[in-house]
Amino acid sequence: EEGRGGGGDKKDQETKLSQKIIALSQHLKFIQITTLTVSNAMELEGKTHHLRHVDATKRHKRYHYENNVEVFMFTRVMRPTSPAVLNYCKDHKCEVPPQGAKRNEYRDLWVERNYVRVQQAMPTVRRRVPILGITTAIFTPLRNAIVTLRDKNEEIKSNMLQARSSDEPNDLVPLTQSLSGVIDAAVAGGIANYIEAFFDGPYLKTMPQEEKRIATFKETLEAQLEILSKGLKVFHSKLNQNSKLNPLFQHLQASYSKMVVQLAKGILKKDVKIKDHF
Repeated sequence: EEGRGGGGDKKDQETKLSQKIIALSQHLKFIQITTLTVSNAMELEGKTHHLRHVDATKRHKRYHYENNVEVFMFTRVMRPTSPAVLNYCKDHKCEVPPQGAKRNEYRDLWVERNYVRVQQAMPTVRRRVPILGITTAIFTPLRNAIVTLRDKNEEIKSNMLQARSSDEPNDLVPLTQSLSGVIDAAVAGGIANYIEAFFDGPYLKTMPQEEKRIATFKETLEAQLEILSKGLKVFHSKLNQNSKLNPLFQHLQASYSKMVVQLAKGILKKDVKIKDHF
């Protein structure tokens, strides 16, 4: 017990010493090392990149996304009680939705996105490029949900095109993984979490400015249902090459039907008709 107490005292002394050094150092600077991901000027302005509407594989899109890049991005997940979130709510005349007794991964996810604009487009032969400026944006839980759905939709479309244009068994794996990840998660509680986060709880009452995003959220969900349907049909067309995958397809098909029913009754509040493109 004495050893524990001594260790605790030593740690407290080190903390106090660090605080004293920071308080006395007027020119103290902190260096933050982080990974930057590729972004673009349209995303910086809150718009959708035109390549999202183009049917192409991920490999082809990456070529255009990752050439002549002038904007990069890094993110930071924030707690609902963090000063940045509280300031956002103050500026937008809203309140942070109460967290409740049970944590909800969608309702409690606030993200700070930092967009870094550089002086010269990259890739470049220069080892370092000066930064022109950094723009910070706070993404609310509902806005994060929309972005996540759109990113997943683009991923599924890319994997679907890759699988459809190839006869290699390995090229089907990314598609089956994407389909399983979305459909199984939705049926196993993902849809219920969406309802609890944004519809049944006080989210829209405390954040009325988010009401305008509800329509976009529902449209993105409907688009995902259509993309999943097309992905399942591509999967079905490849079963003759590997009959061992038939049980997985039957499982996903049954789970997808449950997902459509749950969304129609729970969030969309209407009958869902999936267009047949095949």
